[in-house]
Amino acid sequence: MIKLPSRKTFRTISLILSPILLVTALVSSFGLLFAVNNSEFALQLAENSPQSIPHYIEYSLYRQAPPEGQVLGESITALDGKTALLRQYLEWQKSPLAPHAQTFIDVAEKYNLPWTLLPAICGKESTFGKNIPSNSHNCWGWGIYGSQVLRFENWDEGIDKVGKGIRENYFDKGLDTVAEIEYSYTPPSAYNPDPNKRHAWRDGVEFFQWEISQFSKL
Repeated sequence: MIKLPSRKTFRTISLILSPILLVTALVSSFGLLFAVNNSEFALQLAENSPQSIPHYIEYSLYRQAPPEGQVLGESITALDGKTALLRQYLEWQKSPLAPHAQTFIDVAEKYNLPWTLLPAICGKESTFGKNIPSNSHNCWGWGIYGSQVLRFENWDEGIDKVGKGIRENYFDKGLDTVAEIEYSYTPPSAYNPDPNKRHAWRDGVEFFQWEISQFSKL
């Protein structure tokens, strides 16, 4: 006849196993929660990405791996966090405007503009300042018509004057979205007879706005 363990033995075994089972359950729950959160974040990122980007336009997303590290970890305030994020994004783009990230943020605050707008227009118009008329410091196509070129003394002056111009000529007149701005800023894009290329400027600027804002998450 098999002799069963005593009640005391069962209690001792239960006392030993209970913490182990509890820790195992907590670890499993944490792993499930982490997986769910990651899945939700991936879904949210996919849902928030621009849906109207035509495939014929070559953009920089995933062209190379973003720099490692948490951009926001460099600073304390949200405003400084934007500066750090924008600077690293422009460095990633190998843009000569990277040292002027703070100016972009200051001018956006000064004229109450979306902080990604001026850099995004610059990205669309001149590949972030890499393709501009000689000695113009004009990466926005602002006041450029054929051989007529509006030149600024330096990048900071250009950022401020273009920001002021966009505020006065567009936002103050109720044109406060990229889609609305496009019709006056670059009519050939808004009215392009080729439906596959129509609104290429709008789509490009909106894409760069999204990419800049999501840079630390990509």
